[in-house]
Amino acid sequence: MQNIKEFCYNFKYVAQNGRPDRNPWSIRQVGIYEKFNVETGQSVWIVLQPSGRVYDRLKEGISSKDWQASPVEKNGRAVVASVLIHAGILNTLGCEWGRYLEELNLQDEEAIYTSVGNNCLHTFDFSITFTKRQKVQQCRNKLITALQALNVDIEIIQGCKARHRHLMTNLHGSHKAKGSTKNEQDPQDLQDLQDQLDGHLAELRVHKQAALNTIDNCTWTANLWTIADASASFQQEKILEYRNDETMQSHSQALRDLAEAQKGEAEKMTRLTRQTALDSKMLKALTVMATLYLPAGLLASIFDSSLVQVKKSNDDEDAADAHFVLAHEFWIYLAIILPLTASTALLMTWMRRRATRFIH
Repeated sequence: MQNIKEFCYNFKYVAQNGRPDRNPWSIRQVGIYEKFNVETGQSVWIVLQPSGRVYDRLKEGISSKDWQASPVEKNGRAVVASVLIHAGILNTLGCEWGRYLEELNLQDEEAIYTSVGNNCLHTFDFSITFTKRQKVQQCRNKLITALQALNVDIEIIQGCKARHRHLMTNLHGSHKAKGSTKNEQDPQDLQDLQDQLDGHLAELRVHKQAALNTIDNCTWTANLWTIADASASFQQEKILEYRNDETMQSHSQALRDLAEAQKGEAEKMTRLTRQTALDSKMLKALTVMATLYLPAGLLASIFDSSLVQVKKSNDDEDAADAHFVLAHEFWIYLAIILPLTASTALLMTWMRRRATRFIH
């Protein structure tokens, strides 16, 4: 198992996602695992979520002549080829960091040319809005995420360099123990490989420094806006006080007008109440008069009907002994009128009690 060397990492990179209307960039990641046999030069690869370019680079590296050599000559060349594949994949994935950081830097430079207030002093100025503040904060968050990914990538490349040195040391020690020199590599090839890794590492460090500088610019811009807001706060307070006084005066005038209108409405309601009370008195008087005349009307109706008849003792119309005689059907009238009167009285009493219970 000492001849088996494993190497795995999760490399983060930035790529365009094809959504120009939103954020056109996304930070993605690819997982790579390699198990390398130092004795035989055989290698097993597992790649998770590879992009098309990573797949092509891996396929190109595996089909190279270093992997097609005989087992006796393969060991040293396979070590270099393995590291070259890793270096090519890392270089392919990290080629878009410059463009991504440049776009974020342009967004921050736009926020630097900012005027406080509504009137812009120059054509390249724009007023501070909540959306602009959000934009700067989002840019800063993206830069922090990119900085974390760059730190991880730098550590991966440093680990790749250390792995290459470790493999070459083990391979040379194995060959020295066997007394063989067939698999020793050209020093120029080894130096080119180290230069390639160092170049990619230096490029990532430049991107890291650019991200740090842009983060500082975003922080400086936010602090500048805070200072500008503080310098303009006094004038804004005076303007707000003046507008508050105007608002209070207008509200006071509106309340006075409302009070006058309510006073007029109260006077109208008073007159209407008086008129209603007078009408109630008139209706009450008419009701009392009608009640007083009810018995007389009842008697007139009875005597005018056929229930009461005038009977004379003889046929002389001028006879003085004429008298009133009740008709034989008079009991029918009483049998009908008395129950109706009682029912009406009971109905009125029930309705009055129900109305009183509903009110309370």
